Amino acid sequence: MDPDKVGDPEYDPKAMFRLLVFSCSYGVKGSRRIERECHNNMTRTRLTGGLKPGHKTIAGPRRRNKGVLKKIFRESVKMCMGLDLVKGNVLFVDGTKSRAMPAGKRPARDCS
Repeated sequence: MDPDKVGDPEYDPKAMFRLLVFSCSYGVKGSRRIERECHNNMTRTRLTGGLKPGHKTIAGPRRRNKGVLKKIFRESVKMCMGLDLVKGNVLFVDGTKSRAMPAGKRPARDCS
């Protein structure tokens, strides 16, 4: 953080990581949704020290530090398992949606 830099104040990297981890733990993953939550949710505003980052400011550290975030989430799960908060035997699947082909339009299978 450079105090002599002209422009908007820089965000504390620790605060940005806290914001990302907190938001993802509550299922808010998109940077625009996190930005909206920072304006509407006092808890997220406090995590950033009262500053309200824009969606590009939120997306930047996440894009640049994917590996670090992955390690943070992995360690969080290990810690929760160590504290017996979760068992670790549940498989979570993401919410990917795909279009199904209508029943009447399926290609015929060749059974020869």
